[in-house]
Parts: sequence; structure tokens; C-alpha cells
Amino acid sequence: MSTHDDLALEWADIDGEGLVRVFPLANFKSGFVMVAHIGLAAEKVDYFPEVLLSNEKLTVTIRPNDDGLDHRLAHAIDNVLADATQQNAEK
Repeated sequence: MSTHDDLALEWADIDGEGLVRVFPLANFKSGFVMVAHIGLAAEKVDYFPEVLLSNEKLTVTIRPNDDGLDHRLAHAIDNVLADATQQNAEK
């Protein structure tokens, strides 16, 4: 397992899996909203992650891509979730 300097520390590069990040959740509803935001980011990048949602956590796995789409998607996910968090804080 290693991390990449260009990604947030929370992303781990797991051999044989790809980029993986686990988001702790307050409840299922907040995870469902996060999945919707992640889906929008994936559509923009045109590369799609695996998501596993439970009541306590959301696990996102992005398979490796030789063209760098895995890193682009990880950045897009970080950005869209940061924007959503900021918008919720402003309400």
C-alpha cells in the first residue's frame, strides 16, 4: 500500500485494487447524498468507481487506469465533496 503526493492523504493505493478511500458517515442518508455527488464527478471524468455504502461508511474504489483517469476521478471526487460540504455549511 502506498500514497501518492498528488492525492489527498485519505486515498490509499492498494496493489491489485486501485485507489481506495473510506468515508465515515453520520447516517445512511448522508452516504446516499455523497454517492450522488460522486456519480456526478464520475460522469464528468467519464470513468466510474465502485462504491459500497453502509450505514456507517462509504467505500470508494477506483480501478487503475494507464491514462491517469483514476487520479483525475479521485481529484474530482475530493473537489465535488468539498464543494458540497461547503454549501451545506453555508445553509
